Amino acid sequence: MQLDLIHLLMVLMAAWGSGLLAVRMGFPAILGELAAGVVFGPALLGWLAPNASVKVLADLGVYLLMLYIGMEIQPRQLFSASRAGLLAAIGGFAVPFAAGVSLMLALDYSTAAALFMGMAMGVTSLATKSRILVDLNLLGTRIASVLLVGAIFADTLALVTFAAILTMSSQVGNTGIWSGVLVTGGKAIIFFAVAIFVGMRVFPWIGQRLARWDLGKRTSNFTIVLIVALLFGELAELAGLHAILGAFVAGLFLQEGILQHKWSYEVTDVVHDLSIGFLAPVFFVSAGFHISLTAIIANWELLVFVVVLATLGKIVGTALFYLPSGHGWREGITVGAGMNGRGAVEVIVAEIGLAMGLISREVFSILVVMAFLTTLSVPFLLTWMVRWLRGRNELAPAETGRRGVIITPVTTVGLKLAALMAADNEAVTFVDRNPSRCRDAEQQGFRTVLGDVLDRDTLGDAGAHDARLILSLLSDEPGSVALARYALVEFGVPEFFLPGAPLKESATESEVQRLGLRRLLLGSAELTRLQDRGDLERYEPSQEVAPDLMTGDETSLVFAVEGEAIPLAFRQDGLTRPLFRDATLHPGATVWVLKRPEHVELAQPRARALGLLANAEVVDLADVRDADGVVRALARRLAFFTELSEDQVSDLLWERERDETTVVARGIAIPHVLISGLKHPSLVLGRSRDGIVFAEGQPPVHAFFAIASDPAKRKPYLYVLWAVSSVASLDDFVSRWIAAENEAQLRETLRALTAELAHVGEPRPEAAGPST
Repeated sequence: MQLDLIHLLMVLMAAWGSGLLAVRMGFPAILGELAAGVVFGPALLGWLAPNASVKVLADLGVYLLMLYIGMEIQPRQLFSASRAGLLAAIGGFAVPFAAGVSLMLALDYSTAAALFMGMAMGVTSLATKSRILVDLNLLGTRIASVLLVGAIFADTLALVTFAAILTMSSQVGNTGIWSGVLVTGGKAIIFFAVAIFVGMRVFPWIGQRLARWDLGKRTSNFTIVLIVALLFGELAELAGLHAILGAFVAGLFLQEGILQHKWSYEVTDVVHDLSIGFLAPVFFVSAGFHISLTAIIANWELLVFVVVLATLGKIVGTALFYLPSGHGWREGITVGAGMNGRGAVEVIVAEIGLAMGLISREVFSILVVMAFLTTLSVPFLLTWMVRWLRGRNELAPAETGRRGVIITPVTTVGLKLAALMAADNEAVTFVDRNPSRCRDAEQQGFRTVLGDVLDRDTLGDAGAHDARLILSLLSDEPGSVALARYALVEFGVPEFFLPGAPLKESATESEVQRLGLRRLLLGSAELTRLQDRGDLERYEPSQEVAPDLMTGDETSLVFAVEGEAIPLAFRQDGLTRPLFRDATLHPGATVWVLKRPEHVELAQPRARALGLLANAEVVDLADVRDADGVVRALARRLAFFTELSEDQVSDLLWERERDETTVVARGIAIPHVLISGLKHPSLVLGRSRDGIVFAEGQPPVHAFFAIASDPAKRKPYLYVLWAVSSVASLDDFVSRWIAAENEAQLRETLRALTAELAHVGEPRPEAAGPST
């Protein structure tokens, strides 16, 4: 088979352009991709057509897409599904399924065609919901929770039904059909039993050993994912099922055991990009090739019946089964309207049914068009229903029954927030890897858990099963998003807060929006500068009343990092939450800000310099072998505090180094740059145990102190240089720096040394360190 690159390029361009147009119009990209297959394929223009190379890529695309769908669902999420979500899923699947089967059998279609029609009518799509839940401001409501759980369970139920259909269809025409069904059904049961055992028991065992071998690289983890997915696909084929079921089941259990949680986000992201970004659009465009407009026109009455039955069956079935939840029929109808969309799973199984000869092209065309039309209806129906509930004041918040807050890591801002929440009798727990910071929190009366917040046991010990919100103050945004994804899926935490948008555009912003995460008014850079201040502990919470404080745009609260008020939290409906962007504050809500008491003077420059040094980020240079790697690593972190790129900061560091080496003593270097526009000096530390030759003719350097400051603000810079020079000049500093086993011990060393300097007399900064 020769790969037709021109044809593939045209397919991808059609998929990308039509998908982008659909998204711009507020619909899932899959609708645009299917439409492209119809318009540019044999049905209309005939510019594109199926061929062998497109089919291979399409098959691979659907396989990886099912793997990704499985990776987006956690088995624990299904096992702990809310009663209301489970009722909605069963009713929303069973009633339209029965209606579809009955309609097709009444019209003398084959049993296989009837079963496929019923399954397609029962499916619901998660892809159409995440976006509209954000647009309608439904996150945090009971409807949102029910819709998400219901969609996940309905898709899983549809795939189990698909497996049953394949089992029965494989025996049609055989003389011993029922014995054949029992044999094939037994194989399927054995497959699922083995898959569950391997996923729940064997995968964690393998994952522990892989973690010991330190295979913590995205490429190696992605390779492991593909191997496991292909293995499960082959096992499904051996059981008489389709390979996509094996891929789906593999995805369900991969993150449960094999993948380390700190890598699961990145690997899932790679699978997402490869499938949805490249291969799956090829599949959906090629699926459009098989739609026959002639068959649709000839059977338009059937299409109308199918669309009406699918819509009414979904809404009425969901509402009826939802009644035992006690949430009322109006909410049940609204949930049914939200679950009316179909999507990827339905098109995939329909395409497989067509390829296996189980359904005709006519039935396939009606199935796909039905999915298209019902999905188009979701934004309009759900918007109208939500307005109806809001008008009756029946839009209920999510009933989580949860209490408790988890904050990571321990910071001064986090401690101030914790104090406000604790005043509401809220249990607050801090998670941090640094023993010293944990002790600081414990001294203020808070519970702490020492460990990695991305570790399941650590997060469980912190009370994530019962927590109502998690606040991540990590400066590493991908780490915060990975934690959010894990906390939401694994523990069902309703709310997750992370720092506001960083100075540079975030590569994870689409995931932040998709997960419905809430960004604080304060960004990572502002939080870091606040932590570096020496006087923040003396700032006191002050109450303001909304909406007086909220007049104007939201940035009116952020001015305060340099001023007298620092936006912190708000209390509304009996709960205190961190103040986040787009927060809807009702009149009379209490807003908490930190204000500097009139009798407290601003921290002296020396205290700020020592605070900056004690809390500076430490970069591990274990994998760096030369000076260029050192500069790159330090520039990457310094660039976060500036408006410059990593390359620009790196060039400035090298320019300074060429003028005069910044190696100031044996084993110590203080590279520094002057960058206009910085409000405060920034400091990043680097540690190399083996030592790196940073300048020709100089001994290897073990400790790097990289400083960036504004040339117009020389005094603060010189105080930082004094603090760094004072610590670096201690006789045992380098040996203690090398001996520290981990970041926690490094910080303990810095804190101990800076605490000693706090009692030293006022320095003469004009004499501190090398000149610039």
